[in-house]
Amino acid sequence: MPESAISAVAERSWERVVVREGFNDAAMKAAMDEVIASAQGGALRKTLVFPPGDFHLTKPLFTSTATNDEQLQGLSVQGQGIRSTRIFWDNPGTDAPGDPMANNLITAVRRLRWATLGGFSVVSNGAKNRFAYLLSDTRGFNQAWHVHDVEFSGPWDRVFGIDGGQDSNLNSEMSFRRLFTATNSTFRDAFFRTGGISGTYPQQNQFLNYWVEDCCLTLSAGVVFRLDKGGSLRVSRGSWSAATADGEITWFLMPNGQSNSRTAAQLSVRDVRFEPKGDRHKVIDCAWGTGTVTFDDCSDVGSMQNTASYGRTMHRYVGQPWWDQGNGPTVRYRSCALAGRHTYDGPRQTRGGFVYDGCHFYRGQSGQTTTPADVLRSTDGPARYRFTNCDNIPDATNR
Repeated sequence: MPESAISAVAERSWERVVVREGFNDAAMKAAMDEVIASAQGGALRKTLVFPPGDFHLTKPLFTSTATNDEQLQGLSVQGQGIRSTRIFWDNPGTDAPGDPMANNLITAVRRLRWATLGGFSVVSNGAKNRFAYLLSDTRGFNQAWHVHDVEFSGPWDRVFGIDGGQDSNLNSEMSFRRLFTATNSTFRDAFFRTGGISGTYPQQNQFLNYWVEDCCLTLSAGVVFRLDKGGSLRVSRGSWSAATADGEITWFLMPNGQSNSRTAAQLSVRDVRFEPKGDRHKVIDCAWGTGTVTFDDCSDVGSMQNTASYGRTMHRYVGQPWWDQGNGPTVRYRSCALAGRHTYDGPRQTRGGFVYDGCHFYRGQSGQTTTPADVLRSTDGPARYRFTNCDNIPDATNR
């Protein structure tokens, strides 16, 4: 190991490996190599610590490839705190949208279980960059990550990518808590994407059980959560805002309708305040043909309190024409404050439907009464719906 790399490690102990402020890729690699070398039976015995300061990396923080067979349990990467420890991803690589292994700060090919990352900001220098790519296959998988107290800023292609082939499994049971995105954040592909990255396979519906808590996700443009093959995503509490009215933004995108299990197509969003600002902003664009979607005690009114918001479609659902009938998820809005319109595109719906319970629909400061047809529009066949106990719309049913 070069002497310069060795000297970059300020502290070595059984528990901690601390990298000095301002050191280069070699210093970071020396520290990470020591952490990996501490494994006993695959369980790591040391933590990588970034103290306060700015760290400029041009090479990945961690990379595993198809030749790495040993799974590592309990990798821990910790900083002092958001904007106290800043990691600049100064990736010099070329644009590689068709190569998911390129431009990642962390690449985990079936190797990392029970990883914990937290306490730092990550700044991207270009729209080709990615933060973490997780791939599973028949030989192993990633599972049970916990990412907390991390801020992402700048342009990104993708932050988290969950991927695998036709025999993949897991890449599941992951929690994200107190994550922040800066107002200059853009996501060319998505902030978080499961499936469809290197191909779309039925087995990818086993990428599920993701928990998102207490996050502040503000962005200028892009998709936040993209689930290509279903999945179970549970979101609780947060403030999610558009930084400007100009960019195209979708917070939840489910573009593939071929989910084959109701239990592998679940979205639950509770106590989140959305703040869309423009006519190209959507809370959800969902093409699931089955499963459940629930918004509970949420608001998307925010800065949309103007007459232009009445006709904007911020919630869109696309029914699937299976078995000569319209199929969609069971969609519920409970105790929500909603602006704009919801749209159902697809054949006459006979499976799934929409329930609005105890909701308020913004139609001006006077809160005048509106109608189901004004809130829920159907562009092809009619949707199934039920409105109950809503603030400014009469009870109504179409089954």
